[in-house]
Amino acid sequence: MKQIILIFISFIVISNNTYSQNDTYKERSKCIVISKDIVKENLTYPEEAKFSTSFVHEENGYGKCIVLGQVTASNAFGVKTKYTFKIWMAHNGKEWAERRNWELEKLILEDESKSQTVIDNRKKPVNDSRKRELGSIDGINCTFIEGSSLFTRIITLNKLSREQIKRTSIELEIKTDIIYFHLPNKTNRGEEYGMKNGNLIFLFDEK
Repeated sequence: MKQIILIFISFIVISNNTYSQNDTYKERSKCIVISKDIVKENLTYPEEAKFSTSFVHEENGYGKCIVLGQVTASNAFGVKTKYTFKIWMAHNGKEWAERRNWELEKLILEDESKSQTVIDNRKKPVNDSRKRELGSIDGINCTFIEGSSLFTRIITLNKLSREQIKRTSIELEIKTDIIYFHLPNKTNRGEEYGMKNGNLIFLFDEK
């Protein structure tokens, strides 16, 4: 009787593993099919596209995946070109065969013959140039003039000292690691009198 129970349990384990493997393969196949459609949307001659049979597929969170592959198609000049592509995409849970149910998050398409990136739609930092007051350091007013998720540029009416610059991130609630400091009459890039990069402080001589 024990042998029968053990065999039955083993069968369940094997069946579950087989289901899991098959399910993973199905998800991989779906991602690859849709990735081909996305690539074709970005080719000059999509009807000529010939994809390699080798793909790299990676799960990237629930309903998300990354596909890496290669395709050969004619470029804008009609020359046969080999491209490598990498696609980040997400499925909304509806009918998987419908392209509209997949969101393209990022796409990189590279021309192998020229070692040149043809498409790279990864989100770039967006610059903000809306001038506004940030507050003051020891009574010295600080005005935001430009910034993004990577850097911040501010104008101070007078030059801040090294110790004052150290305090700007906390006192002015600036989130970026890099902060550039300008005087009112020198606001162009390259005319900074100082810079803060993390814990490093740089003071530049006036030109």
